[in-house]
Amino acid sequence: MKIKFLITVLIFLFPNYIFADSITKRAIGDVKKSSKIVQKTLADISNSNKILDKFNSIKSSSEQILNTTEVQRYRGGGNIYKKNKNKVALIMNITSKSFGAGSLLDMRGNIITNWHVIEGAKDGVVLVAFEGTDIKKIFEGKKYVIGKVILINKEKDLAVVNIQKIPGSTRPVSLGRWNNIDVGDKVHVIGHPQGLLWTYAQGVVSAKRTKNAWNYKDSNHVADVIQHQTPISQGNSGGALFDEKGNLLGINTWQLPGGQNLNFAVAVEHAMEIIRNPKKFKNQNTNNAAKEKKYDCFRTEDFDKDGRIDTCYVDDNNNGIADGYWVDDNGDGKWEAFHSDKNEDTKVEVILLDTNNNGKWDTGYMDTNGDNKDDIVGYDYNEDGEWDEYKKLT
Repeated sequence: MKIKFLITVLIFLFPNYIFADSITKRAIGDVKKSSKIVQKTLADISNSNKILDKFNSIKSSSEQILNTTEVQRYRGGGNIYKKNKNKVALIMNITSKSFGAGSLLDMRGNIITNWHVIEGAKDGVVLVAFEGTDIKKIFEGKKYVIGKVILINKEKDLAVVNIQKIPGSTRPVSLGRWNNIDVGDKVHVIGHPQGLLWTYAQGVVSAKRTKNAWNYKDSNHVADVIQHQTPISQGNSGGALFDEKGNLLGINTWQLPGGQNLNFAVAVEHAMEIIRNPKKFKNQNTNNAAKEKKYDCFRTEDFDKDGRIDTCYVDDNNNGIADGYWVDDNGDGKWEAFHSDKNEDTKVEVILLDTNNNGKWDTGYMDTNGDNKDDIVGYDYNEDGEWDEYKKLT
Protein backbone atom coordinates (compact mmCIF):
# COMPACT_ATOMS: atom_id res chain seq x y z
CA MET A 1 0.00 0.00 0.00
CA LYS A 2 1.56 3.27 -1.01
CA ILE A 3 1.91 5.66 1.85
CA LYS A 4 4.17 8.46 0.70
CA PHE A 5 2.28 11.63 0.14
CA LEU A 6 4.67 14.35 -0.99
CA ILE A 7 1.90 16.89 -1.26
CA THR A 8 4.46 19.60 -1.15
CA VAL A 9 6.19 22.29 -2.99
CA LEU A 10 4.62 25.72 -3.01
CA ILE A 11 1.11 24.38 -3.29
CA PHE A 12 -0.36 27.64 -2.05
CA LEU A 13 1.07 29.38 -5.09
CA PHE A 14 -0.92 27.34 -7.65
CA PRO A 15 -3.27 29.61 -9.62
CA ASN A 16 -4.90 26.67 -11.38
CA TYR A 17 -8.27 26.55 -9.65
CA ILE A 18 -10.72 23.74 -10.16
CA PHE A 19 -14.10 22.79 -8.78
CA ALA A 20 -14.68 19.38 -7.21
CA ASP A 21 -17.21 17.60 -5.09
CA SER A 22 -16.35 17.77 -1.40
CA ILE A 23 -15.42 14.63 0.49
CA THR A 24 -17.36 13.75 3.61
CA LYS A 25 -15.07 13.94 6.62
CA ARG A 26 -15.77 12.10 9.82
CA ALA A 27 -14.83 13.88 13.02
CA ILE A 28 -12.59 11.72 15.17
CA GLY A 29 -14.26 11.59 18.55
CA ASP A 30 -14.54 9.28 21.51
CA VAL A 31 -15.41 6.07 19.68
CA LYS A 32 -16.24 3.10 21.85
CA LYS A 33 -14.32 -0.11 21.29
CA SER A 34 -16.26 -2.38 18.96
CA SER A 35 -16.92 -5.99 19.86
CA LYS A 36 -16.01 -6.80 16.26
CA ILE A 37 -12.33 -6.39 15.50
CA VAL A 38 -11.27 -6.11 11.88
CA GLN A 39 -8.64 -8.82 11.47
CA LYS A 40 -6.47 -7.14 8.92
CA THR A 41 -2.83 -6.22 8.83
CA LEU A 42 -2.37 -2.59 7.89
CA ALA A 43 0.60 -1.06 6.13
CA ASP A 44 2.84 1.35 7.98
CA ILE A 45 1.01 4.67 8.24
CA SER A 46 3.77 6.59 9.94
CA ASN A 47 4.79 8.23 6.66
CA SER A 48 1.20 9.28 6.01
CA ASN A 49 1.14 11.03 9.36
CA LYS A 50 4.27 12.99 8.44
CA ILE A 51 2.62 14.62 5.44
CA LEU A 52 2.18 18.01 7.03
CA ASP A 53 5.78 17.99 8.26
CA LYS A 54 7.01 17.41 4.72
CA PHE A 55 4.61 19.99 3.32
CA ASN A 56 5.68 22.70 5.74
CA SER A 57 9.37 21.87 5.40
CA ILE A 58 9.43 22.05 1.62
CA LYS A 59 7.14 25.09 1.53
CA SER A 60 9.52 26.89 3.86
CA SER A 61 12.55 25.94 1.78
CA SER A 62 10.81 27.02 -1.40
CA GLU A 63 9.98 30.41 0.05
CA GLN A 64 13.63 30.85 0.91
CA ILE A 65 14.53 30.19 -2.71
CA LEU A 66 12.43 33.17 -3.72
CA ASN A 67 14.31 35.42 -1.34
CA THR A 68 17.85 34.05 -1.12
CA THR A 69 18.44 31.76 -4.07
CA GLU A 70 22.06 30.93 -4.78
CA VAL A 71 22.70 30.02 -8.36
CA GLN A 72 24.05 26.45 -8.65
CA ARG A 73 27.77 26.99 -9.05
CA TYR A 74 30.09 25.25 -11.41
CA ARG A 75 32.58 23.30 -9.45
CA GLY A 76 35.90 23.77 -10.09
CA GLY A 77 22.88 30.35 -33.39
CA GLY A 78 19.43 31.70 -33.37
CA ASN A 79 18.08 28.56 -35.07
CA ILE A 80 19.81 26.35 -32.51
CA TYR A 81 18.20 28.34 -29.73
CA LYS A 82 14.71 28.27 -31.24
CA LYS A 83 14.97 24.55 -31.87
CA ASN A 84 16.17 23.63 -28.39
CA LYS A 85 15.11 26.28 -25.89
CA ASN A 86 12.02 24.37 -24.70
CA LYS A 87 14.02 21.15 -24.44
CA VAL A 88 16.27 22.57 -21.74
CA ALA A 89 14.86 22.53 -18.20
CA LEU A 90 15.37 24.63 -15.13
CA ILE A 91 15.97 22.29 -12.19
CA MET A 92 15.43 23.69 -8.70
CA ASN A 93 16.84 21.91 -5.68
CA ILE A 94 14.65 23.24 -2.88
CA THR A 95 16.68 21.46 -0.22
CA SER A 96 19.95 23.22 -1.05
CA LYS A 97 18.11 26.35 -2.29
CA SER A 98 19.99 26.28 -5.58
CA PHE A 99 19.35 25.46 -9.20
CA GLY A 100 20.89 24.32 -12.45
CA ALA A 101 19.81 23.06 -15.87
CA GLY A 102 18.95 19.80 -17.61
CA SER A 103 17.90 18.38 -20.98
CA LEU A 104 14.84 16.25 -21.77
CA LEU A 105 16.11 12.96 -23.20
CA ASP A 106 12.86 11.16 -24.07
CA MET A 107 9.07 11.29 -23.88
CA ARG A 108 9.15 9.13 -20.76
CA GLY A 109 10.10 12.29 -18.92
CA ASN A 110 13.79 11.55 -18.29
CA ILE A 111 15.97 14.64 -17.89
CA ILE A 112 19.76 14.52 -17.72
CA THR A 113 21.55 16.90 -15.37
CA ASN A 114 24.57 16.98 -13.07
CA TRP A 115 24.74 14.98 -9.87
CA HIS A 116 25.91 18.06 -8.00
CA VAL A 117 22.78 19.96 -9.08
CA ILE A 118 20.46 17.48 -7.33
CA GLU A 119 22.86 16.51 -4.55
CA GLY A 120 21.11 16.35 -1.18
CA ALA A 121 17.59 16.84 -2.53
CA LYS A 122 15.23 15.62 0.19
CA ASP A 123 13.53 12.38 -0.86
CA GLY A 124 15.03 12.98 -4.33
CA VAL A 125 12.41 15.65 -5.06
CA VAL A 126 13.21 18.67 -7.25
CA LEU A 127 11.15 21.22 -9.18
CA VAL A 128 11.34 21.32 -12.99
CA ALA A 129 10.33 24.14 -15.34
CA PHE A 130 10.56 24.55 -19.10
CA GLU A 131 9.62 28.20 -19.40
CA GLY A 132 9.62 31.42 -17.44
CA THR A 133 11.42 34.72 -17.08
CA ASP A 134 12.44 34.60 -13.44
CA ILE A 135 12.21 32.32 -10.42
CA LYS A 136 9.48 34.27 -8.67
CA LYS A 137 7.12 34.20 -11.64
CA ILE A 138 7.71 30.48 -12.10
CA PHE A 139 6.73 29.83 -8.49
CA GLU A 140 3.75 32.15 -8.50
CA GLY A 141 2.48 30.71 -11.78
CA LYS A 142 1.99 27.11 -12.82
CA LYS A 143 5.23 26.83 -14.70
CA TYR A 144 6.82 23.88 -12.93
CA VAL A 145 6.26 20.19 -12.29
CA ILE A 146 7.64 17.89 -9.64
CA GLY A 147 10.64 15.80 -10.59
CA LYS A 148 12.11 12.72 -8.95
CA VAL A 149 15.80 11.79 -9.03
CA ILE A 150 15.71 8.19 -10.24
CA LEU A 151 19.23 7.47 -11.55
CA ILE A 152 22.68 8.62 -10.44
CA ASN A 153 26.20 8.11 -11.74
CA LYS A 154 28.21 10.04 -9.20
CA GLU A 155 31.53 9.15 -10.81
CA LYS A 156 30.49 10.96 -14.00
CA ASP A 157 28.70 13.71 -12.06
CA LEU A 158 25.42 12.85 -13.79
CA ALA A 159 21.87 12.22 -12.67
CA VAL A 160 18.50 11.55 -14.29
CA VAL A 161 15.39 13.36 -13.06
CA ASN A 162 12.02 11.96 -14.11
CA ILE A 163 8.80 13.93 -14.53
CA GLN A 164 5.42 12.30 -15.14
CA LYS A 165 3.82 15.23 -16.95
CA ILE A 166 5.73 16.73 -19.89
CA PRO A 167 4.50 20.17 -21.03
CA GLY A 168 2.61 19.89 -24.31
CA SER A 169 5.09 21.89 -26.41
CA THR A 170 8.18 20.17 -25.04
CA ARG A 171 10.08 17.56 -27.05
CA PRO A 172 13.30 15.62 -26.36
CA VAL A 173 16.68 16.75 -27.58
CA SER A 174 18.35 15.07 -30.54
CA LEU A 175 21.52 13.24 -29.58
CA GLY A 176 24.94 13.86 -31.06
CA ARG A 177 28.06 11.70 -30.92
CA TRP A 178 31.53 12.10 -29.49
CA ASN A 179 33.07 10.85 -32.75
CA ASN A 180 31.28 13.52 -34.79
CA ILE A 181 32.81 16.51 -33.06
CA ASP A 182 36.32 17.86 -33.66
CA VAL A 183 38.51 20.52 -32.12
CA GLY A 184 37.61 23.88 -33.64
CA ASP A 185 33.97 22.98 -34.30
CA LYS A 186 31.40 25.52 -33.20
CA VAL A 187 29.23 24.59 -30.21
CA HIS A 188 26.22 26.19 -28.52
CA VAL A 189 25.08 26.42 -24.90
CA ILE A 190 21.66 26.99 -23.33
CA GLY A 191 21.42 27.39 -19.59
CA HIS A 192 20.72 29.75 -16.70
CA PRO A 193 23.93 31.70 -15.98
CA GLN A 194 23.71 33.86 -12.86
CA GLY A 195 19.97 33.15 -12.80
CA LEU A 196 19.40 34.65 -16.26
CA LEU A 197 17.05 31.91 -17.39
CA TRP A 198 17.39 30.25 -20.81
CA THR A 199 20.44 32.18 -21.93
CA TYR A 200 22.21 31.32 -25.18
CA ALA A 201 25.95 31.44 -25.94
CA GLN A 202 28.27 29.99 -28.58
CA GLY A 203 31.94 29.11 -28.88
CA VAL A 204 34.27 26.41 -30.16
CA VAL A 205 35.63 23.07 -29.00
CA SER A 206 39.10 23.44 -27.48
CA ALA A 207 39.88 19.78 -26.84
CA LYS A 208 38.42 16.31 -26.34
CA ARG A 209 39.70 14.60 -23.21
CA THR A 210 39.10 10.93 -22.39
CA LYS A 211 38.99 9.69 -18.81
CA ASN A 212 39.51 13.20 -17.54
CA ALA A 213 39.60 13.50 -13.75
CA TRP A 214 38.34 16.37 -11.61
CA ASN A 215 37.19 16.80 -8.06
CA TYR A 216 34.99 18.91 -5.83
CA LYS A 217 35.36 19.45 -2.12
CA ASP A 218 33.98 16.05 -1.11
CA SER A 219 33.93 13.97 -4.32
CA ASN A 220 36.12 12.76 -7.17
CA HIS A 221 34.99 12.26 -10.76
CA VAL A 222 36.23 10.77 -14.05
CA ALA A 223 34.61 10.98 -17.50
CA ASP A 224 35.17 11.72 -21.17
CA VAL A 225 34.71 15.47 -21.49
CA ILE A 226 34.55 18.11 -24.19
CA GLN A 227 36.63 21.17 -23.35
CA HIS A 228 35.16 24.34 -24.85
CA GLN A 229 35.48 28.09 -24.48
CA THR A 230 31.83 29.01 -24.83
CA PRO A 231 31.09 31.91 -22.43
CA ILE A 232 29.23 30.46 -19.46
CA SER A 233 28.81 31.29 -15.79
CA GLN A 234 27.40 29.89 -12.56
CA GLY A 235 23.95 28.45 -13.24
CA ASN A 236 24.84 26.51 -16.38
CA SER A 237 25.58 23.31 -14.45
CA GLY A 238 23.70 20.40 -16.00
CA GLY A 239 22.89 22.45 -19.10
CA ALA A 240 23.20 21.47 -22.73
CA LEU A 241 26.13 21.68 -25.12
CA PHE A 242 24.87 21.44 -28.72
CA ASP A 243 26.65 20.96 -32.05
CA GLU A 244 25.91 22.94 -35.23
CA LYS A 245 22.97 20.68 -36.06
CA GLY A 246 21.38 21.20 -32.68
CA ASN A 247 22.30 17.76 -31.36
CA LEU A 248 23.17 17.30 -27.69
CA LEU A 249 26.91 16.64 -27.37
CA GLY A 250 27.45 17.00 -23.65
CA ILE A 251 26.31 18.16 -20.24
CA ASN A 252 28.05 21.31 -19.02
CA THR A 253 29.58 20.32 -15.71
CA TRP A 254 32.58 22.21 -14.41
CA GLN A 255 34.93 25.10 -14.94
CA LEU A 256 38.65 25.18 -14.27
CA PRO A 257 39.27 27.92 -11.70
CA GLY A 258 42.02 30.42 -12.31
CA GLY A 259 41.70 30.35 -16.09
CA GLN A 260 39.44 31.93 -18.67
CA ASN A 261 36.81 29.99 -20.63
CA LEU A 262 38.21 26.63 -19.56
CA ASN A 263 34.86 24.85 -19.45
CA PHE A 264 34.05 21.13 -19.59
CA ALA A 265 30.99 19.13 -20.62
CA VAL A 266 30.58 15.42 -19.87
CA ALA A 267 30.04 13.46 -23.10
CA VAL A 268 26.41 12.58 -23.88
CA GLU A 269 27.37 8.91 -24.27
CA HIS A 270 27.74 8.73 -20.49
CA ALA A 271 24.19 10.00 -20.11
CA MET A 272 22.81 7.30 -22.37
CA GLU A 273 24.76 4.65 -20.47
CA ILE A 274 22.76 5.58 -17.37
CA ILE A 275 19.44 5.35 -19.22
CA ARG A 276 20.35 1.92 -20.65
CA ASN A 277 21.32 0.53 -17.24
CA PRO A 278 18.64 1.69 -14.79
CA LYS A 279 19.27 -1.10 -12.27
CA LYS A 280 22.95 -0.27 -12.05
CA PHE A 281 22.41 3.45 -11.53
CA LYS A 282 19.18 3.44 -9.52
CA ASN A 283 19.08 6.18 -6.90
CA GLN A 284 19.38 4.41 -3.55
CA ASN A 285 18.72 7.49 -1.44
CA THR A 286 14.95 7.79 -1.93
CA ASN A 287 12.21 6.56 0.37
CA ASN A 288 10.30 4.68 -2.29
CA ALA A 289 8.81 2.13 0.04
CA ALA A 290 7.51 2.40 3.55
CA LYS A 291 8.99 0.07 6.14
CA GLU A 292 6.78 -2.87 6.78
CA LYS A 293 5.00 -2.62 10.10
CA LYS A 294 1.84 -4.37 11.20
CA TYR A 295 -1.11 -2.78 12.94
CA ASP A 296 -4.44 -3.88 14.35
CA CYS A 297 -7.28 -1.41 14.58
CA PHE A 298 -7.07 0.86 17.60
CA ARG A 299 -10.87 1.14 17.45
CA THR A 300 -13.50 0.14 14.93
CA GLU A 301 -16.89 1.60 14.10
CA ASP A 302 -20.04 0.94 12.09
CA PHE A 303 -20.24 4.51 10.86
CA ASP A 304 -23.36 4.19 8.69
CA LYS A 305 -25.11 1.86 11.17
CA ASP A 306 -25.75 -0.93 8.69
CA GLY A 307 -24.44 -3.68 10.93
CA ARG A 308 -21.01 -3.81 9.23
CA ILE A 309 -17.66 -2.52 10.44
CA ASP A 310 -16.55 0.12 7.92
CA THR A 311 -14.04 2.25 9.84
CA CYS A 312 -10.73 1.28 11.41
CA TYR A 313 -9.14 3.86 13.72
CA VAL A 314 -5.38 3.78 14.24
CA ASP A 315 -3.09 5.22 16.87
CA ASP A 316 0.28 5.58 15.19
CA ASN A 317 2.10 7.09 18.18
CA ASN A 318 0.44 4.80 20.75
CA ASN A 319 -0.75 7.63 22.99
CA GLY A 320 -4.33 6.37 23.24
CA ILE A 321 -5.73 8.98 20.83
CA ALA A 322 -6.77 8.13 17.27
CA ASP A 323 -4.69 9.99 14.68
CA GLY A 324 -6.19 8.52 11.50
CA TYR A 325 -8.66 5.99 10.17
CA TRP A 326 -9.18 3.64 7.26
CA VAL A 327 -12.55 3.59 5.45
CA ASP A 328 -14.43 0.83 3.62
CA ASP A 329 -17.66 2.54 2.61
CA ASN A 330 -18.63 0.20 -0.21
CA GLY A 331 -18.43 -2.92 1.94
CA ASP A 332 -16.05 -4.88 -0.31
CA GLY A 333 -13.57 -5.61 2.47
CA LYS A 334 -10.90 -3.26 1.07
CA TRP A 335 -9.83 0.09 2.47
CA GLU A 336 -10.46 2.68 -0.25
CA ALA A 337 -9.52 5.76 1.77
CA PHE A 338 -7.34 6.89 4.64
CA HIS A 339 -8.10 10.02 6.69
CA SER A 340 -5.19 11.54 8.63
CA ASP A 341 -5.48 13.65 11.77
CA LYS A 342 -1.80 14.02 12.60
CA ASN A 343 -2.19 16.70 15.25
CA GLU A 344 -5.08 14.82 16.90
CA ASP A 345 -7.46 17.81 17.00
CA THR A 346 -10.37 15.79 15.50
CA LYS A 347 -9.96 17.64 12.18
CA VAL A 348 -8.86 15.69 9.12
CA GLU A 349 -5.88 17.30 7.38
CA VAL A 350 -5.32 14.77 4.59
CA ILE A 351 -7.44 12.21 2.74
CA LEU A 352 -5.81 9.57 0.51
CA LEU A 353 -8.05 7.77 -1.98
CA ASP A 354 -7.81 4.57 -3.99
CA THR A 355 -10.42 5.46 -6.61
CA ASN A 356 -9.98 2.35 -8.75
CA ASN A 357 -9.78 -0.02 -5.77
CA ASN A 358 -6.46 -1.58 -6.76
CA GLY A 359 -4.70 -1.06 -3.45
CA LYS A 360 -2.73 2.03 -4.54
CA TRP A 361 -3.37 5.65 -3.63
CA ASP A 362 -4.08 7.74 -6.73
CA THR A 363 -5.78 10.88 -5.37
CA GLY A 364 -5.21 12.97 -2.28
CA TYR A 365 -6.93 15.95 -0.67
CA MET A 366 -5.51 18.36 1.90
CA ASP A 367 -7.13 20.86 4.25
CA THR A 368 -4.30 23.34 4.81
CA ASN A 369 -5.98 25.84 7.12
CA GLY A 370 -8.09 23.65 9.40
CA ASP A 371 -11.47 24.93 8.21
CA ASN A 372 -12.67 21.39 7.41
CA LYS A 373 -12.69 22.19 3.68
CA ASP A 374 -10.31 20.68 1.13
CA ASP A 375 -7.87 23.21 -0.33
CA ILE A 376 -5.50 21.10 -2.43
CA VAL A 377 -5.95 18.00 -4.58
CA GLY A 378 -3.04 15.83 -5.76
CA TYR A 379 -2.97 13.15 -8.47
CA ASP A 380 -0.69 10.15 -8.99
CA TYR A 381 -1.61 9.23 -12.56
CA ASN A 382 0.66 6.21 -12.93
CA GLU A 383 0.32 5.08 -9.30
CA ASP A 384 4.06 4.79 -8.76
CA GLY A 385 4.03 6.31 -5.29
CA GLU A 386 5.06 9.80 -6.39
CA TRP A 387 2.46 12.53 -6.84
CA ASP A 388 2.50 14.03 -10.32
CA GLU A 389 0.22 17.07 -10.21
CA TYR A 390 -1.40 19.35 -7.66
CA LYS A 391 -4.28 21.80 -8.04
CA LYS A 392 -5.95 24.30 -5.76
CA LEU A 393 -9.60 23.81 -4.95
CA THR A 394 -12.14 26.60 -4.64
